[in-house]
Amino acid sequence: MTGPRKMPTPKAVVEHWEPWLIYVGKFDEPGELLSELDGSTGVCFACGWRRSLERAHIVARLHGGSDNVDNIHLLCGHCHHESEFKEGNDYWYWFLRQNCYTSVIKMATTHRPQLIAELATYRPDVLAAWLNPRSYSSQAAEQR
Repeated sequence: MTGPRKMPTPKAVVEHWEPWLIYVGKFDEPGELLSELDGSTGVCFACGWRRSLERAHIVARLHGGSDNVDNIHLLCGHCHHESEFKEGNDYWYWFLRQNCYTSVIKMATTHRPQLIAELATYRPDVLAAWLNPRSYSSQAAEQR
């Protein structure tokens, strides 16, 4: 019989991955991810939204992946679900191309009411552009 799994803390995962995430352009400032971490809530490594986070294996345990900090990313539930069956280069290709805008488009079809509430709270400018793209395009043209 095996004992309980020893998963790294979210803080340990952030401290391990933050330099690389900044290097590849996912985030801007050292300490940005750590300052947003509050228990199980923080910034998703993939999409960048502040949400409840899950520790997600990069290489699944079923395929020989470990519970070590270098095999764990902190992802929101949506990104964790979307990444579940991605392996190797497919995972990294997906991961590096995720951002809050790709996440908005994908979630809009399945979680529209929840999405609209989150956008209204955190990114009213994105919500305005999404709900009325012509108005937003007109404003952008006027500013030029």
